[in-house]
Amino acid sequence: ERNRIRAEANKEEGWPPPTSEHILNQQVEILVPFSFAPEWKPGADGPIYELRQYVFRGGTQPAVEKIWKASLEERMKFSSPALLGAVEFGPSVNSFIHMWPYKSLEHRAEVRAKAAASGHWPPAGGPDYYLSQSNKLLIPASYSPAQ
Repeated sequence: ERNRIRAEANKEEGWPPPTSEHILNQQVEILVPFSFAPEWKPGADGPIYELRQYVFRGGTQPAVEKIWKASLEERMKFSSPALLGAVEFGPSVNSFIHMWPYKSLEHRAEVRAKAAASGHWPPAGGPDYYLSQSNKLLIPASYSPAQ
């Protein structure tokens, strides 16, 4: 299905966008959204996006999904994720990604402080499941649907 969609997209005028001048290297990961993840509709949610990726211990993905499902509703009282799911293929299998839009860095700090103060965030059990974590703050390119 992915190959079919890519072939169709390549027939579209302007696809792929002229991005080669911006790309120094590229890492491709196929992510499967968690079943309870809200669907993100591209729009002007940012312009700041925080992308976090956690590598979890092998065999713990069901437990990770369970604690996130139990905590996400409370977290969404403060903001909703643009992306939440497990990496199925790529260099970081046994990991999951979540990405959150923010209006500014100040907005990010405010939302994260409120979520932490609620006592329901972050989800419990982190050290039991996670081996590492990386974090990136992103600003969409002018041609991104996340503008």
